[in-house]
Amino acid sequence: MDRSIHGWLTLTSLRVHIATLVGLTVFCASGQSVAALEPGYRVARLGATQEQVLLAVNDGQLTVKSLMGTTLHQSTSDEYVYGYAVGPVLRVREPILVVWFARRDANIEGVVPHDSGWMDYGNSPWVHHHIGIYAFEAEQLSARWMSSALSDPVEALSVEAEASGSELAVVAVQQRGPQERYISRYRFGTFQLELISRASLPPSKGSSSTSAAPDPATLMVDLLFVGDVMLGREVGRRLGRHSYEDAFSDMVPWFANTDLAMGNLEGCFVDQQPQLDEPYALYSLPAQVGALSYLGLSVMSLANNHCNADDMQLSQRLLNAHGIAAVGLSAGPFDRQPSIFLRHGLRIGVLGAMVLPTTAEAVEQLMGSSLQVTLRQASIETDLLIVSIHWGDEYADTPSLAQQRLAHWLIEQGVDIVVGHHSHVVQPVESYKDGLIAYSLGNFVFDQEGYIPEANGLTERGLLLRIRAHKALGLFKDEVATCISNRYQVKRCSF
Repeated sequence: MDRSIHGWLTLTSLRVHIATLVGLTVFCASGQSVAALEPGYRVARLGATQEQVLLAVNDGQLTVKSLMGTTLHQSTSDEYVYGYAVGPVLRVREPILVVWFARRDANIEGVVPHDSGWMDYGNSPWVHHHIGIYAFEAEQLSARWMSSALSDPVEALSVEAEASGSELAVVAVQQRGPQERYISRYRFGTFQLELISRASLPPSKGSSSTSAAPDPATLMVDLLFVGDVMLGREVGRRLGRHSYEDAFSDMVPWFANTDLAMGNLEGCFVDQQPQLDEPYALYSLPAQVGALSYLGLSVMSLANNHCNADDMQLSQRLLNAHGIAAVGLSAGPFDRQPSIFLRHGLRIGVLGAMVLPTTAEAVEQLMGSSLQVTLRQASIETDLLIVSIHWGDEYADTPSLAQQRLAHWLIEQGVDIVVGHHSHVVQPVESYKDGLIAYSLGNFVFDQEGYIPEANGLTERGLLLRIRAHKALGLFKDEVATCISNRYQVKRCSF
């Protein structure tokens, strides 16, 4: 699977604020509550069976728990763990856990670990930084490989899939001095790391050699966005006859270990299925809400022209019962306030919106309204602000000038990411100032080819957008092309 990094964006508007993760509830695929998620814990999939576990690092100690709260692993007192990353799920390799930590020098007295960033070690006992690779089997974590002492300490870490789809790459941000930082990319083969490349990065702002060790859980969040999702008509009937695995197994690896995955529900869930299927009669069957849980979608926008107020209420209830949040519930063009999700110390705000028709006049009216106050207040209240917007012209493969003007204005008001839908066709992804704009991600799962033949197959395509947000460094983005088969299976493809 190709996870090429398409760009590195410096996101100065990603406002630094360390928040405490409040108690949340973990839901299994059926939507049933499994366990209370304690502060600082993250749900991840590990091992050949992709078992869901809870991970956290508190006061330098790594803890792995089952979803029922049983402790499966704790790191030892002679290691100070700064953070971890979970490898993506590959068909040929189990998802593994990569940890970076410091080991105590037994010849030096003292118990206070140094900052994970650069500092003059002095008499600190925590002088040996390592990267460790762990496998998970039979509810046990076992070390498979550990690096020798690194010459420069690690600040942040992630794990990517190599272009071949059969290997993993470990990407580490390291510091050689208070003003010298670089990013290293290692190939992970048979449980060993080989340095592939190294590139300089700007010095971190406000770095200090006397600061306390940071909370490693605040370093990185993994976001995933898909386009239009419709679970009725031919798609609903197909899902009713076959398993979710049959339709979406190729997509599950991309959703695994994400902190927030979002799509647009193009056609709310309905109490009663329409007697006749028509090209513009879009709806979703309540029986298929489990497909969203199977994939791992955590937020769905209902702000579109195929959801009325009653259907929105039903859809919100169904989604919430399956552990999925709903946004875009306002009667106006934009939600009045953002839904806020706490992930690893970042307050992620999401606003649902619908601007149809997207005319120059409509955009001018919005820009002169109280929306500006709403956006700027939301920008203050969050660390990362996302707008999911229904707009533009159907079947157009480029955004209109009015869309571009509105998107740029949203970024200028403090929005960090704009994700669009409605055209049912993939449109460009643009970097603007410190923000990112995906004008349309196309269709993720839909049956429009049979209903809209004039779309010439473009409605069979979608774009999966993955964004990794780091408080200090900004955004990494990946773009993955997807296609819908004639059996409504979603597959990775190229176009």
